[in-house]
Amino acid sequence: MPSLLSLPSKTVDTVWHYRPALSTEQLVLWAVVIFSVFYNVPFWQQAFAGYDPFVAKTWLTFANMFLVMTCLNYLVFVSLALRTLVKPLLTLLFLIAAFVSYFTSYYGTYFDTSMLENVLQTDTNEAQELLTVGLLIHLAIFFGLPTIMIWRVKITPSTWQKAILRRSAYCLASTAILLLAIFLSYQELSSLMRNNKELRYLVTPGNYIVSMAQALSSQHATANTVRSPVGDVGTPVSVRKWATNLDYSSLWWAKRYGRRTGG
Repeated sequence: MPSLLSLPSKTVDTVWHYRPALSTEQLVLWAVVIFSVFYNVPFWQQAFAGYDPFVAKTWLTFANMFLVMTCLNYLVFVSLALRTLVKPLLTLLFLIAAFVSYFTSYYGTYFDTSMLENVLQTDTNEAQELLTVGLLIHLAIFFGLPTIMIWRVKITPSTWQKAILRRSAYCLASTAILLLAIFLSYQELSSLMRNNKELRYLVTPGNYIVSMAQALSSQHATANTVRSPVGDVGTPVSVRKWATNLDYSSLWWAKRYGRRTGG
């Protein structure tokens, strides 16, 4: 009897002290698979709309789409994942993906450049209004749990020659799978993305990263441009500033929360 009672505690102790050993490439691969499955639910929901789930071609198309998304993310992130930087990099990506997946899932937000420009202009009061219990629970699950898993992993050491060979093999395999998936479903994939251009703004975390880079470059270009005044001289500065920054995502945020999104 005592041995039976001690089984749960032994199991918990074993799980707690378990630390899987993975190479940098394997850890990144697991991360991008998790991104594709759990952080892109709005993308899959909208992409599946209009398709018959009982037709084999539908599942073939979306299996290829899954491979394309996963391989593209893998090729991008593994190229940045040095052994000493892979865990901080993945932690940052999971933090971004957790925030983005929350707003795309619950509010239907499209993270395009306009949306990111408004995020960069959000002030403290507006940010506090977005910190809800639902967001905190979502972050605990979609950021806290994977982060703990990442930092529990032991990165297997290897010589730089083996590391280069291993990375080259993974990249070549990913490239081959990517090209094969595109070849098998090129017509379906191109038609889907051409007729639903907004879908690319739901691919997490790539939507945030690309839009952030474009938003920052846009702000840099705008900062070096002389702007003409908006509105009359007597118009309050806050109103003129809002009018200058008005765009699609501002209108959406105002509709959703009854206020503007600009700084």
